[in-house]
Amino acid sequence: MSHLIQANDGGGITIPLAVAGYVADKAARTAVHDTLDGGVGVAYRVAAPRTGTLTLAYDVRADAWAAYTLLGRACPFQYSGDIAALGMTFAVKGTLRIEQDGDNTDVWYVDVPYQEVPA
Repeated sequence: MSHLIQANDGGGITIPLAVAGYVADKAARTAVHDTLDGGVGVAYRVAAPRTGTLTLAYDVRADAWAAYTLLGRACPFQYSGDIAALGMTFAVKGTLRIEQDGDNTDVWYVDVPYQEVPA
């Protein structure tokens, strides 16, 4: 699988060996409340954009650190890959994390907390 993350400010790209983890949550914003007559009132709203974590895997330490630095830029990012449904424009939300694999010291992970944003 090919994966590409590009800084939308022209600051660079990163091509991880793999996306070792993908988690997405999409909050429903439907409001449900009890009414005075004992019924239920519902206000339907479109769900929020995705939020979650991408875990990027690298087999070169310098590439992992370069990705960690790139993703710290103050700009949106574009994620694309072989599975079109996973593609998105996102902002980094929260704390970036870089970690060396405990069993294989040649593998590095960068955890990217994200919030999907309009393109």
